[in-house]
Amino acid sequence: MRSLVFEPSVGLLLFDEPSASLDPTAEHDLFERLRRLHGQKTMIISSHRFGNLTRNADMILYMQDAVVVEEGSHNPLLKAGGEYARVWSLQA
Repeated sequence: MRSLVFEPSVGLLLFDEPSASLDPTAEHDLFERLRRLHGQKTMIISSHRFGNLTRNADMILYMQDAVVVEEGSHNPLLKAGGEYARVWSLQA
């Protein structure tokens, strides 16, 4: 997706590594803007980075080798102590 179109007819927004080349401040600002703008739209973001993005996600799918190995929201995944929690702790 090259540009964001926030029209009522758009119900799904897809982003593949939208913050890959951003510094932490720009990444934070990007995700804050997206959270404010998405409204009732479904937003799917593929990312290797955790942080504010995953803290506020409704659903996280943690994948390894193209297989979903954990799913849920941030706090339950941290409490479960699995791979998501391990990698999140490394990045935090």
